[in-house]
Amino acid sequence: TYTDLVLLITDQSEFASYDKGKDLFHQVEVLASDLLMNLGALGEAWQVVNNSAFCEFGSIERGPSVAAYAGLLSLMSGIGDPAQVMVAAMMADVGMLDLHPKILKKIRLKQDESMNAEERLHYENHPLISVNRALGRKLPLPEAMKNIIACTHERVDQKGFPNRIRGEKIPLESQMIQFCELLDKNSVVEMGKERVDIQELRKTLFNKEYEARDRFGFGFLEPLKKVL
Repeated sequence: TYTDLVLLITDQSEFASYDKGKDLFHQVEVLASDLLMNLGALGEAWQVVNNSAFCEFGSIERGPSVAAYAGLLSLMSGIGDPAQVMVAAMMADVGMLDLHPKILKKIRLKQDESMNAEERLHYENHPLISVNRALGRKLPLPEAMKNIIACTHERVDQKGFPNRIRGEKIPLESQMIQFCELLDKNSVVEMGKERVDIQELRKTLFNKEYEARDRFGFGFLEPLKKVL
């Protein structure tokens, strides 16, 4: 359903159906809530998500995985509405599909630093493109969700993007999605590489960010301290 929704959002032809988009968005919301209920019933479901196989889909194939982590973390920490966080996480990187293949290749090969100024600007605008793509298809995004999606790459030291806003203005849900993207990026199973222990990684990642305090704010980190 998520894949179908993304395909519809990125279809700019006049034949794409607004009603179908709304229906698919509603289905994603319902299925996210159902998945959250099942993951919540398992308690420590981090390993379940890490072992799950999500289909390959261009630059956003990890969306459901990040969403599952974010939903679990929201449920455990009490930060945000878990179902809304999951849906926002799945929508956050839709704008990546607008990026030039050369940029996507650099991201996949973890060569972000080799982007030129134009490539960097295009990449850093992808959260706003994600919101605009969804609105262009008249998806019923709540105002709060628009803001969450737009801020998923902002940092409290104002070195994030696209708007480099002050730390206190970054939604806690956005910080949660960014944390889960880091978690997924560092734990995704790859051929030829030793599997990472997701339980240990989440603690190591949290301790690193808690000490640095440059990416995430105290208001986000402190509630996580109790659950991670």
